[in-house]
Amino acid sequence: MAIGELHRRVGANLRRIRQERGLSQARFAEEALDGLHRVYYGHVERGDQNLSLSAIEDYASRLGIDPLELFRNSEDAEQAPPAAD
Repeated sequence: MAIGELHRRVGANLRRIRQERGLSQARFAEEALDGLHRVYYGHVERGDQNLSLSAIEDYASRLGIDPLELFRNSEDAEQAPPAAD
């Protein structure tokens, strides 16, 4: 898998999970991510940013999911049981 594809997968999963929780990009970036600019976060969701493992762990924690959920392909994500709270 190419690096760009992995960035896009992580971003798409962040978007999907954020939307499932009813959060806008602006609200998630501002409130959950301590004032992160929504434009930057938009780049993250499009796969245009190279995230550190620490950032991935932080985003996953704030969404209440296991960080590995962000690396699943879309077919796996649709079939996976919901994460335990």
